[in-house]
Amino acid sequence: MIARQYLLQFYPRHEYLEIRIELDIAGGHFVAKERRTLVPGWKQAVPAVSPEKASPPLPEVEKGRALWSGEPQVDEKHTQPPKPFGDASLLAAMTGINRFVRDASLKKS
Repeated sequence: MIARQYLLQFYPRHEYLEIRIELDIAGGHFVAKERRTLVPGWKQAVPAVSPEKASPPLPEVEKGRALWSGEPQVDEKHTQPPKPFGDASLLAAMTGINRFVRDASLKKS
């Protein structure tokens, strides 16, 4: 593994095209992202940990154009309470306590 990581620095760069679409739907802001590989570069030498799901590519859109997103679906789900702290999660929360502070003036200090 160490040798492979060392050799990867000599491979060409992994180049990709990142596509981002921002939509305002019924007062909500939605973002869709897609990455398309242009040059696999160093990633061709690394075995895939998990197979990537082949999702359909984002459609070509123009600014200001109205889009139809299909029939809306409502999924019925139930919320879950936060899990109680264990030893490790309590220590992690204490070292990153700023995540739990909502008041900006307190976060500064």
